[in-house]
Amino acid sequence: MNQPILHVDMTPDADLPARVLRAYRANCDVQFEKLLADKSATAQQMNMAQRARAALFDRALATLERGDKVRTGMAAAKENGRRLGRPGTLEQYRRRVAYLMSRPARGDKGRQLNGAEIARRMSLPQSSVYKIINAIRNGTPL
Repeated sequence: MNQPILHVDMTPDADLPARVLRAYRANCDVQFEKLLADKSATAQQMNMAQRARAALFDRALATLERGDKVRTGMAAAKENGRRLGRPGTLEQYRRRVAYLMSRPARGDKGRQLNGAEIARRMSLPQSSVYKIINAIRNGTPL
């Protein structure tokens, strides 16, 4: 008969949740073995509850392990230079904003259009236009 796990290494790292769940799952197996020896109706009901608890721990462990695989794959993709996340939708306006930034305002030959005027002409929110302008000035992607 297996012995229950009394101590789990609680060192805070990425594997901590999985270690804790594995310990709980192992203790479920120990309880399951004890209940198998008892044939009373109460023990059988507890046995069903123990199986449900074990299934819950199994699903949680599977989810944790799947998350580890995803995080590992995303880290590898990032190392290879892939951009992660949802693609930006503002890139399509970049050339037009750059063009309008270089044009003088009507009536004022020496003054360029500001962000609010560009936003008004393009029917875009000012915050989006300023984000595009900052990306153009800094030479960074959107």
